[in-house]
Order: sequence, then structure tokens, then C-alpha cells
Amino acid sequence: MSEPVSTPKRRFNRLAIAAVTLIAIAFPIHFWRSHVDHGEANVGFAFLTSLGGLLGWLSIVFNKNIGFGSKLAVTLLPNVAVFIGLWRYEFTGFDGELKPKFRLRSAKAEPPSTADVVMPPALVSGNESKTMTLTGEFNQFLGNNRNGIVDGIQLFEDWSQKPPKIVWKKPIGAGWSGFAIKDGLAITLEEHNDEDCVIALDCNDGNLRWRTKLGGKHFHAMGGGGPMATPTIVDNRLWVQNSVGVVACLSLTDGKLLWSVDLVAKAGIDGKDAQSIAEQAVTWGRSGSPLIEGKLVIVPFGGKPGASAGSLIAFDRTSGEEVWRAGQEQISYASPAKLRIRGEDQIVIVNEANVTGHVPATGEVLWQFSWPGQSNGGASVSQPLSIDDNRVFLSKSYYVGATLLDFSKSVPGASAITTVWKDKTVMKSKFTNVVLHDGYIYGLSDGIMECIRVEDGKRMWKDNKKGRFGHGQILLVGNHILIAAEEGQCVLMKARSDKPEILGEFSAIEGVTWNPLAIVGDRLYMRNGQQAACVQLPLE
Repeated sequence: MSEPVSTPKRRFNRLAIAAVTLIAIAFPIHFWRSHVDHGEANVGFAFLTSLGGLLGWLSIVFNKNIGFGSKLAVTLLPNVAVFIGLWRYEFTGFDGELKPKFRLRSAKAEPPSTADVVMPPALVSGNESKTMTLTGEFNQFLGNNRNGIVDGIQLFEDWSQKPPKIVWKKPIGAGWSGFAIKDGLAITLEEHNDEDCVIALDCNDGNLRWRTKLGGKHFHAMGGGGPMATPTIVDNRLWVQNSVGVVACLSLTDGKLLWSVDLVAKAGIDGKDAQSIAEQAVTWGRSGSPLIEGKLVIVPFGGKPGASAGSLIAFDRTSGEEVWRAGQEQISYASPAKLRIRGEDQIVIVNEANVTGHVPATGEVLWQFSWPGQSNGGASVSQPLSIDDNRVFLSKSYYVGATLLDFSKSVPGASAITTVWKDKTVMKSKFTNVVLHDGYIYGLSDGIMECIRVEDGKRMWKDNKKGRFGHGQILLVGNHILIAAEEGQCVLMKARSDKPEILGEFSAIEGVTWNPLAIVGDRLYMRNGQQAACVQLPLE
């Protein structure tokens, strides 16, 4: 007996079944993704649902039992809906989980960049308070000790009784840089008139005090545009790195450019396509904040894609002359950190695919530890965290998770490193950094607040209900955790290991907020690629 001939109807029924199957697979991926990178889960969901929709459309259009009018409707209606949506809304980029962001086109016209416009006092709540102490400082990325901890401040817990107040709020140019604060000036980097710039805002009113052009700019659809590194201030000078590898030293008081160096040119990448070649390896722009160590300023170096690279480079901080370069690994998006290991100061840097320790004076590599990553893919961003004289904590998203290293062995090199524990399911920090408090580590793990125990990596809690703040930033202030949520809210949590406790939430700025925080006294400085704000926090 001959086999039955497959009819067009049966073929297109199979298309419909395939469409339903793909969509049925997509939804579990999207909603049951606790051990999956959320960004990749969202991309997978979008791909599967789009493919399923296409197969479903084909099963209708080529089905002879469905009338022409119905086929025309299922073809035109989705396109009309997309057209109306794009007519009313403008695509502005992606958030930290690769979800597209849109805004009404009627809201496209924005105020001029960076404090060229002064907000009327009547529009700023709490503007009557001018008691700020201008002598405090927050002089670099993650604070004066570069560890995300702010001492000497005790925040008032009940924000319903005494809420924070906005002192000033200003438009600002694109960029993911944070503020460094000293002598009443809030220093950051922005893109202004298609060029990376360093700016100084008055801490009291947010008005522009000076702006210095660095040249160059960077943009990527998934990461946005603008400079990303936070300035570093020592005495009356500051050091910066922009998005395309220009390292510069400026005067704090007036922004005068004292010297600058182009890292891309130093790495031997030249010609009209130099920047695009450099970005093949470091796709989302350079974000390493300069580290001052004695007379040196140290930054990640980089090199040609696929070629021997330099992990770090050091310059004389006064003259800009190169002192040393060290390491062979391509750079990541982390910044150099000064850690004390086995009684000695070391410069520790998270590179593209490993972590290395260096002698500060010479750059000599003391040890290296494999830490998987790709600076054009599953990138490393989070800083190494010193636990004590012998232990260092590392964390990362993209299926890597967290690990605790022990350096107590009295032998040189990689053999000195013991992996105390490693867990792919905890503290998956992506764009943010973690903080240490009383033997516990707190941080945003794939966008959700989590607490783990240092000794063994045991998860104490993960706040899946109320702690979904996205890929924002945090600081430890006394025994409280201050969070800048990805949507711009300011959140206060108690640093306690037994359970999550949210004490208050305040709407500060609008838009995707990946920028690190800065705090001096009772003033919190927040920004993103659209707005900057100074918020007065209630203190005990």
C-alpha cells in the first residue's frame, strides 16, 4: 500500500503546530530564568516568539481554506500597529537586560545639556536648605577607599517621616560616568556637542563652573553613548579617561588641560579606522577609572584585537610620561584596584579573561587567576573585593557567578591561590559592584538584591519580591545600603543578613541609570545619560 501524499493543508498545519511550540518554549525561558543570564533570556524569548509569529503567519497566508480578507488582515494589522507605535514612540536604547526602551516622540525635545539651563528655585523641593558642608570629598570611583563603603554617616531610617529632598536637578549629556566631589565641585564626564568632555558642577546649585573638551566619542546601540569612567581627584588635580582611551590630567579649579595621552595610539592602533579597530575588542567603550598610586596614575591599557595586549599602563601623574606597562591580557570594563594581600600592597585588575596582581612601582605580574570573559560579549565589569589580608572575592554575571580566593600560602605565583569556594548561582553582578559588611556580601545579582555569607558563599536571602532594582548601583553607608535602581529611584535598605528590609524609596531621576553614586555629608549625587541630581538625605 502506497504512502499518503502530504497535502498543503497538512504542511501548513505543521507550521501552525511549530509556531505554537516555539512560543510555548519561549515563555518558560522568559519567566523561569533564575539560572540564566536575563539579557540572553530576553533575546531568546524575542527570537523564539518572532520566529513563532512568522511561522504562524505563513500557516495562515498559505492555507487555501482561509479567505483572502482574513489573510490581508493578519498581514496588514501588525504592520499598521508597528507603524503607529514608531510614529508615536522613539527607540532610545536597551536596559541592562536587553529590553528595548521607548519614549514619546512629543518628549524628544530636551533641555540643553549640562546645566546650561538653571532650574527656577520654585521647581526644586528642599531648595531652601543651603547647609551643605563644602569641605567633604568623595574623590574617586566607589568612594575615597574605592570599595563602595562610606564611613562617618548615619542615615535616618524612616523616609515616610523625613523623606529625602531634591536640592537641584539638571539636564546632562550622555555618559555612564559617576561624580567625584571635592572643594564644592562635582566632577563628571559627559558627551556634549558630539564630543567627550569633563565638566564641573557647583555642588550647591548644580550650575556649570567649567567644561573641558577631550575629543572623541563612542556609541553602541546596546550600551548607549558617552564616557563611562569616573574621575579621580587628588589635591588640586584630577585624572580622567574618556570612552575612546584619552587619559588626561586637569586642574580642579578651572579645568585647564595639563596633559593628555591617547592609549589607542600608544597600543599601535593607528589610521582613520583606529577607533573602530579598537572597539572590536572593547566593544562598549573604555570605562576604567584612573587609580592614583604614589606618583603614578594607572589605567587599563588594551591593544589590537587578537594580538598581544597590555593589561595596565602607568604614567607619571604630573608629567604624563609613561613609567611602565604590564600584563598580556586584553582589558575588560573594570578599574584598577589597590588591595593589600599577604601584607603587601598590590594593584589588582580584572582583565578580559583573567585577574592579575601587580607590583605597584614596576607593574611586575605577581600572579594571575583565570576568570572567563569576552570584552565584546560576556564582559567583566565588577571590581575585585578585598575581604581581609589573605582573601579576595570576585563576582560576575554571564554564567560565572562568584568565587572566594585565598592567598595565605607562602609560595609565589598562581600556586599561592586557593579557591575556597565557587558558585555559579550566587552574586551574579553584571554592571554593578558589591559591598562587604560584617562577614556578608550584598549586591545586585542579575538585578535582584541578594546577601551571601563570605565564608562559604551560602545565600542568606534573595529579595525576588521587592528587591528587583535592575542593574543599578549601590553604596554601603554605615549599616545601610543605598541603591540607585536602574530606573532612577533612590532606595534605602538595612544591611542585615537575616532578611531583606527596605526602609524607603524616593524618585530621584528618570531614565536608565547605570552610573555609580557619590555621597558627601547629607548630599547624594546621582546621574544617568539624561539627568543629574543632588538629593538631600535625612541623617540621624
